[in-house]
Amino acid sequence: MPPPTLLIALILAFGLSAGTIGAPPVNGWEGMIRGVAALGLPVLVALLVAAAGRLVSLSSRAHPDRLGVLGRAYLTHASLGAEVALLGVFAWTIHGLNWPATVAWLTGRIGVVVPLLNETLVLAPYIIGLGLIWWGLYLGERAVCPPRWRPRRLESVRAYLIAKARRSLAIVLPLVAAIALMQQLFERLLPEGFQGGSVHLAAMGLVGLGSLTALPLLVKRMWPYHPLEPGPLRNRLLDLARRRRVRISEIHVWQTDHTLATAAVTGFGFGPRYVFLTDALLEHLDDERIVAVFGHELSHLHRRHIRWFGVALLGAVGLAALVNWLIDRSGGLDVASLFWGEAVRQAPAALVLGGVVFFVFGAMSRSFERQADLDGARALSQTRSAADSTDPAHAPPLAGPDDPPDRYGLEVFIATLRQVAAINHLSVRRWTWRHGRMADRIAFLERVRDHPETELIFLRRLRRRGRWIAAVTTFTTLMAWLTGSFDLLR
Repeated sequence: MPPPTLLIALILAFGLSAGTIGAPPVNGWEGMIRGVAALGLPVLVALLVAAAGRLVSLSSRAHPDRLGVLGRAYLTHASLGAEVALLGVFAWTIHGLNWPATVAWLTGRIGVVVPLLNETLVLAPYIIGLGLIWWGLYLGERAVCPPRWRPRRLESVRAYLIAKARRSLAIVLPLVAAIALMQQLFERLLPEGFQGGSVHLAAMGLVGLGSLTALPLLVKRMWPYHPLEPGPLRNRLLDLARRRRVRISEIHVWQTDHTLATAAVTGFGFGPRYVFLTDALLEHLDDERIVAVFGHELSHLHRRHIRWFGVALLGAVGLAALVNWLIDRSGGLDVASLFWGEAVRQAPAALVLGGVVFFVFGAMSRSFERQADLDGARALSQTRSAADSTDPAHAPPLAGPDDPPDRYGLEVFIATLRQVAAINHLSVRRWTWRHGRMADRIAFLERVRDHPETELIFLRRLRRRGRWIAAVTTFTTLMAWLTGSFDLLR
């Protein structure tokens, strides 16, 4: 999933009818001032991030015993704080500086008609600001991390920026561009009578499904990789995929210059499916722990987690459409005289959509991670190790895909989580929107190890949440279609 801050930036730029807000500049000088302000404020945020890291470094020199505490606090909170500050700056750029109107005025003056040019320029202050913030984080992290503890990603600013861009932007932005191009194509080709909100939403849904299906090919273009070499480990991983009845096209080694220990899976529907294991992961983990990580990634495909996100997104869009419909039926919001009038009028639906993405998607993602953790622990009892393969008569029986994980598998996966955090120089108490705290995931696995009934309680709760999501999505989508609410989101 893309970072939530990027999703919010896309909503700010294109989801609040931003292109109709405000007036264009009255002359070239005003346009230049708006441009300088739009690009200058992100520079200020980046400099503050770098300065904060420098202050932490200077404070730790005066009090060396504080380096660990201050350094972990900076690495944990600086990135999120800077991105939230950038979102505030970008919101003011869009709705305070009337940046979309400025872009439309500029492209109109130039007389250039290029697909996606306006959308690219509207989003440019955020993308440039994000790059500047990463530069500030690079300087701050180098100041915080002593040379003997410094990870390889901090060896050069170029490597740091490329790694950040590949992880955060390289996958999302091409998909957004493809969807925007198809939207413009539909508006040109579809007859006027077929350009209603429901037809438009269905068309965008088909484009989204096609983009997800083609995503693995895009990932292979964006990430440097090579196939995992043949051998006992590769055979064991492929055997696990067969036992899980998960179709994968290939297992690749993601080349990160040994700066990142993680894994990822891409693929949807009938298209290609790839599992990526980073070079640092293969370098530091033994085969047992690699199998556990691989089983975790397979779980996202086996349990169809991506489809559940699609169901929840459809329900969120239907709910946002119904909110707009109810406001419109009640007479609408009298905001024409307000400075951000159009943004305020669209705000209820945007808040509903953003709230569902942040709270519901976040909770779903963290629950899915715990389910995948259990499957990762279960993977060790579903495959033969090299030693077992040489003496199958004395090897333990293989577990089924839904058998409870044994104590050995749980302890191995707990140790794997701790080792991955150490390799990536991350605190296990660091909270992320998608994964939560690694310490909480470890505590959950320990409860399952000591009290096996914990897994059954968790799975029952997960199934109950799934039924609620399916029911709410069905209701909101049906009501939005019957009332014509989808037309109000166009």
